[in-house]
Amino acid sequence: MRPQRGFALLLVIWALVLLLSLATGFGYAVRHELRFGSDLSDSVKAEAASLAALHQAILALGTTDDETRWQPDSAARVFTWPQGTVTVKVISENGRIDINGAPVELLRGLFEQLLPDHDAAALADAVLDWRDRDDNPQPFGAEESEYLAAGYAYAPMNQPFGSTSELSQVFGFDRETTEIVQPYLTVYSRRPRINAYSADLVTLAAVPGITLAMAEAFVADREAAAANEEKPDFSILGNGKRYVDTTSSSNLFAIDMTTTITNGGKLRRQVVVALQGRNGFLVLDHRPMPTPPTEPQD
Repeated sequence: MRPQRGFALLLVIWALVLLLSLATGFGYAVRHELRFGSDLSDSVKAEAASLAALHQAILALGTTDDETRWQPDSAARVFTWPQGTVTVKVISENGRIDINGAPVELLRGLFEQLLPDHDAAALADAVLDWRDRDDNPQPFGAEESEYLAAGYAYAPMNQPFGSTSELSQVFGFDRETTEIVQPYLTVYSRRPRINAYSADLVTLAAVPGITLAMAEAFVADREAAAANEEKPDFSILGNGKRYVDTTSSSNLFAIDMTTTITNGGKLRRQVVVALQGRNGFLVLDHRPMPTPPTEPQD
């Protein structure tokens, strides 16, 4: 009789241990789900805040009221929401280098700025060989034979880029290098020159004939001129002026949004839109961006 009682007691003890383990595991799962739910809630709220800021920017860019219309001047405009802030900056998409229309020296200047450990001339020529319609390689470029010899399973498209992300397929590029230069490139302006009113410091410093000091001086003058509703002094750009467009009109805008959450999270993305007058707007591109943005090199 006693052995049976001992066995029953052992079963009770094991049952209690099992129940305790289940309770502990369930408690952990509940805490994990609550934490996941909280993170998900913050993410959803951040997305909603970004979307609201995006639509506010589009409305402000398209208004006919001169006093309230936003200018694509890269000025930081901060919107506050209960869990954080959204910082919005707007530039003309024409302030970027068009990967389909830019001359080789402008592309080379950008790659020298941002990819100092790579052969900028070879990268720029490879871009031209990808977008041109012939099979004749540029002096430092690559066509089908060079791709196959290097182990690529494909040849250049020999047509314009459909998106800036396509750059990762070009000879000499990879995902990392593409992500570095992508914020300064576009396929939408379809112009060989960059817009002087909205080109940022990195892009201006990439222009042949424009040093970093010249670019900094021009940006400072541009900001001061905008505050006084005047035109900037384009002579600061020296010989590089032939690579820039000095007209400010554009219907293509890049809206940069950095959403900061009080728990420390940060999300940066950029939306490219084309305003279409009474027809509203068209979203051309939507992509995440690096945080913080790349700094130019002297």
